Amino acid sequence: MHVIVKGHHAVVPRALKERATLKLEKVGRLFPRLQTLEIEFSENGGQRAAVVKHRVAVILTAPQHVLRATAAGPDPLTAVDRVIAKLETQVRRLKGKVTRKGRAGGPRAPSIRTTPM
Repeated sequence: MHVIVKGHHAVVPRALKERATLKLEKVGRLFPRLQTLEIEFSENGGQRAAVVKHRVAVILTAPQHVLRATAAGPDPLTAVDRVIAKLETQVRRLKGKVTRKGRAGGPRAPSIRTTPM
């Protein structure tokens, strides 16, 4: 899986990039067809704000599918954990849809008989 880490009006330290990449690559284990993982860090608030919120946006791409999730938190790692929780549910739902459609023994499977009796 190809990983891209960006900072939107924020500098992302190398340690944060590595930890976020390690945590988010675990989502790729649930659905191995994922191709790219794009992580974007941003800070809301500025220098005069009393509370600085860190926002993380993640885009996962697979063939014919794009999954997006955003989350905010008091620090970047908390925001990453919240995004992971959102993405895990999306990936599980996508995997269920994809595997159900490919199954040949389900309730909507075509009949073996082609001519009526």
